[in-house]
Amino acid sequence: LGSHAAAPWEGKNPLFLLSKAITALESRFPAGTFEDWQMTVSPTMLKGTDAQNKIPDEATCRIDIRYPPEKYTSAEEALAEVQKVLPAGCTLEVFQKALPLKTDPLHSVIQQYKAIAEDVTKKPVPIGREHGATDARHFAAHEIPAFLHGPVGGNLHGANEWASIESLLENVEINRRWIETF
Repeated sequence: LGSHAAAPWEGKNPLFLLSKAITALESRFPAGTFEDWQMTVSPTMLKGTDAQNKIPDEATCRIDIRYPPEKYTSAEEALAEVQKVLPAGCTLEVFQKALPLKTDPLHSVIQQYKAIAEDVTKKPVPIGREHGATDARHFAAHEIPAFLHGPVGGNLHGANEWASIESLLENVEINRRWIETF
């Protein structure tokens, strides 16, 4: 129950509980590095009150959870792991969930695209894994081979996001050749 900030004893500040929850999440699910293949739990949006002098009735935090399909068999299993570390009084509500993208790298469609990309770029195209989400996961969920390949770039969603013009042009050529195979 919220209260006026001048009388904090008249309410119970949910921001302290939320702070404990975020700290527990950071401790159990550290950011790691790009090379790590682990579940990530990233707080992305916080909400309490819109008034400087009011203790809010409730506090919320949106978290973005990504998990490797090799370690968790379902979104429910990953969510249960996150719920375990939340302090009493915190609830976890699903806003959106989707399966991670996972496609057999030896699938003929993947190998065909890879061969074209290597011919155009004159470089090996490694098959790896991706930490981000993509709409391609919706195809993979229906057993339609899906994958990610794009231009060389960096700082995604950051102030200094960039893409190589040369690799953009190479991607146009790769996609043109690949479409012509159908």
